[in-house]
Amino acid sequence: GHEIDYTICDFVADVRAATPSHGAEIATPDINEIFYKLNSFSNRALDAIVNNIESYRARIEDLASSRVLSNPLTMLDIPNLKLGNASEKLLAAMKLCLSTERQRFAIVNSKLISLNPMAVLSRGYGAVFDKDGKVVNSVEKTNIDDEITVKLSDGAVKATVIDKERRGTDA
Repeated sequence: GHEIDYTICDFVADVRAATPSHGAEIATPDINEIFYKLNSFSNRALDAIVNNIESYRARIEDLASSRVLSNPLTMLDIPNLKLGNASEKLLAAMKLCLSTERQRFAIVNSKLISLNPMAVLSRGYGAVFDKDGKVVNSVEKTNIDDEITVKLSDGAVKATVIDKERRGTDA
C-alpha cells in the first residue's frame, strides 16, 4: 500500500484540511452562523436595554410616590420628633435638678434655723453682751456692777451684775 505523505506543516498546524476547497470552508465562517450570532447579540443587547429602562422606570415611580416628593414638609418630621424628645429630656433633667437643689436648700435652711441664735432664744435662753457689745460667755468676763445686755427672743433687757457664781462654787 501507499502511505500518505505528511509535511512538517501538517504536524504544527492548528487545523488541517485535506483539500484546498475544504481549507476555504474552514477558513471562512458559515453566513448562517454569523447571522445567528449577530441576532443573538442583538437580542441580548435589546434585553439589557429593556431591563435598564424598566429598572429606571420603577425607580422613578418609587421616587415620584415617595412622601418626601409628594409632601416636602415630611422631611422635617424626624428632626421635629428628635427636637421634641430632646426638649422633653431637657425639661425632665431641669425638673430633677430643681428638685435636687430644693432638697439641698431645705437641708441647708434647716441647719441655718437650728444654728440661728434666735431659735435658741425662743426656747427660753438668752445671750449676754457687755457694754461694748461683745459676747459674755464666762463668769470670769464680768465684774460686780458691770452693765450687761441680755438679748431674749422678743427683745433685750439691761441689767447690772450684782453677784457672780461659778459652777460648783460660790464666788
